[in-house]
Amino acid sequence: MESGDPDQSVTVKNGYLELETYCIGWGADLNYAEIVQHPYNPNNFLPLFRSSWERRKPVTN
Repeated sequence: MESGDPDQSVTVKNGYLELETYCIGWGADLNYAEIVQHPYNPNNFLPLFRSSWERRKPVTN
């Protein structure tokens, strides 16, 4: 699939399409040193369906 030709055959293995690692991606490199400085916090939540959600006010129950 290096050519990007959609008619080119792909391999199906265990019900999944098997793709080469060089043919797909975000087109960006991740900075893992920066990522670890901002760990996941399950309390971070953006309430998109509340009024004034765009102001990014903290969620309080």
